[in-house]
Amino acid sequence: MKAELFVGNKEVLKLTFDMNKREEEDDLKIFINAKQVHYALDEFKEELRLKLKHGNEFKSADEALEWVRGEVYNILRGDE
Repeated sequence: MKAELFVGNKEVLKLTFDMNKREEEDDLKIFINAKQVHYALDEFKEELRLKLKHGNEFKSADEALEWVRGEVYNILRGDE
């Protein structure tokens, strides 16, 4: 697996990892994407705060939980 870090157009870090197991590669991908997930969860937290403060259109707790589950799923997949 190769990873490159750029600041602007300048390459500042280039790493090559030799993984023995698929699990190790998956762990590294999670680590590399942790900051993006953190930002997505922070935005989601703010969206929840606004829904609580200003109201929402959910008709039941189950409907709200289904929406939350979908949003968390999207964040973990990287769709946010």
